[in-house]
Amino acid sequence: MDTVDATMTVNVAADGTCSGDCSAGTLNMETGAWTVDITWSSAPKNLQDILTTYHERAYSWAGNVATINLSDNLCNNYLAAETYVGTCIEAGDIEPISLDWSETSAAGIYDEAAYPLALDNRGSVTDTFTISLSDSSNFGCTGVQEGSLGSGSTLADFAPINPITGQPYFTLDKDGWSGSWVNGDKITFKVVAAASAIWLKEIVPPATAAEPFNLSVLGYYSE
Repeated sequence: MDTVDATMTVNVAADGTCSGDCSAGTLNMETGAWTVDITWSSAPKNLQDILTTYHERAYSWAGNVATINLSDNLCNNYLAAETYVGTCIEAGDIEPISLDWSETSAAGIYDEAAYPLALDNRGSVTDTFTISLSDSSNFGCTGVQEGSLGSGSTLADFAPINPITGQPYFTLDKDGWSGSWVNGDKITFKVVAAASAIWLKEIVPPATAAEPFNLSVLGYYSE
């Protein structure tokens, strides 16, 4: 009875290392050459074809110059002097961050290192927030831009909801509170929303003729 070999799968991470049905192997993600030869966890069947499916990185860097590889040639050969813009943005992980944590209290403590603010990509906005204690366990929260975010208690997690997205601006863990808080004590911090800036700059060489339809169209896709 003939048996059918199971499909073998090798995954290559962003740093070129492989996993899955391989025990070793590192791929140069710029050149496509194996810097460490792939070693299969079990040998593929003799004389059986190996199907490789991959996505090729469409750009490469040399210093601060990005070269974008096109699947097809452009219909025209544009000289460098006539080429005005080409962009390749490596934004990395786009996520909100918190900054400038400050506590004003004689004996109250919030352990923001062990219980950091939990931020939400959809709910967090750029603003400076102030938590003002009214007694040992109750407080109100306001943002410079967002205004009042309601009230909370040190005995429960505090997660004010952004009404536009339905997700929390941030979540403050109840387990971070300790010490003795009193009326007038405060905590301030800043949140920077998940965002990546795009700058557009137009350079017009000297003696350039006027262009009545000087239109620039930007298409941006992110996930």
